[in-house]
Amino acid sequence: MDNLEVITRITYLLFIYILLATFVERLLEVLVSVFNYLELKLNFYPFWNHKAEIYQKRFDRLYGYQGGNAPQTHKILNWVLWKVVSERAYVGGKEIISAELIRANYVRVGVRIVAFILSLGFTLLINSMLGIDLIMIIEKLLPENVMYGKIALTEMLRVLLTAAAISIGTEPLHQIISEIEKFAQRKNTTAQGGSK
Repeated sequence: MDNLEVITRITYLLFIYILLATFVERLLEVLVSVFNYLELKLNFYPFWNHKAEIYQKRFDRLYGYQGGNAPQTHKILNWVLWKVVSERAYVGGKEIISAELIRANYVRVGVRIVAFILSLGFTLLINSMLGIDLIMIIEKLLPENVMYGKIALTEMLRVLLTAAAISIGTEPLHQIISEIEKFAQRKNTTAQGGSK
């Protein structure tokens, strides 16, 4: 197989992974829309309000969140605990747990989990049909790079890394692939320049 054939095949395989990432993104948008519709139809907002009350009681009990002058540590806790505390309405006012922010964070985490599960399924399917994953393609682009051989010791780890790459979305995956291709081109150019 000549260089052009190898490059064409690698580009084709990378294109498959970008298509998969796009498909997972669009499918998740549809699923989130269906979830929003069902949530609206089934009048699900009391659930999030109840969650906010539970968070409020927990924060009050553990950290005294209702104090007007919350210490600096509360800002750190707010960041650690998903930023669910809304801003004070006025100076010295009480901090309020936002049901909307709690919902948004639960949905965000749920979407990431579903994206990874879908990506893992597609990765396993491609791996069983073609016997290839994204890490193998990267190794083909960067054959002399020892790092990938050390990272991807097992097939399962390769599959998990590929699924993670697909689940992050089209834009980040495209940027990763572009950077790897640029690196491979620079390395190839350097190798050809050195051999002359």
